[in-house]
Amino acid sequence: METTKACSALATIQVGVARSDGRLTINGKQLTFEPLNKQVGFGPYFLDRDDIRSVRRNIFREHTITSRLQSALEIELNSGETYQFIIADTDKWLSLLQHGD
Repeated sequence: METTKACSALATIQVGVARSDGRLTINGKQLTFEPLNKQVGFGPYFLDRDDIRSVRRNIFREHTITSRLQSALEIELNSGETYQFIIADTDKWLSLLQHGD
């Protein structure tokens, strides 16, 4: 995988029904999620891009009063672990993680 310029954005990690807001950053060969609230227990996560097996867009219905569709990045590691991040501009992040542009 090629080296990628640093890119960072606010994101929400989704683990089952639980969520945590934080900052998702891609810098070279590492993807990092740092939670805004350190006491929640979701992160920080440091994912080596060489360990990423696949990245895809996952669209799901958010079960709230407004019941809107959400777009998330689903990242699967070679170990079988998956991480789901709700983030703006999923197309940009999908391209960064799939192609290293």
